Amino acid sequence: MKNNISDLMEIALMQLPSIIWLTWKAAGEKAAIYKEIDAVGDSLGKLVTSLDKRLDLHIQDSHAARESLTEKIQGQGKRFGAKLDRIEAKLDKCVE
Repeated sequence: MKNNISDLMEIALMQLPSIIWLTWKAAGEKAAIYKEIDAVGDSLGKLVTSLDKRLDLHIQDSHAARESLTEKIQGQGKRFGAKLDRIEAKLDKCVE
């Protein structure tokens, strides 16, 4: 029985370099995986930031376009109102 334990210990010690190497390799792969996950996270962060900036620009463009359209409509309303005033004045002259 003592011989069996001794044999098992010898087998375990013979496997120790392989175990260490596999553990080291697994740790390296784990570090590489975490590095890739961080890279993906950074990339997604950059994409979200870029999207946020583009949305801000789009909102600004939309707001500027809305203001421009509002100014045009107000200007046309003033011109239309001025035309109505002239027509009304002509009608008043015709009625007198």
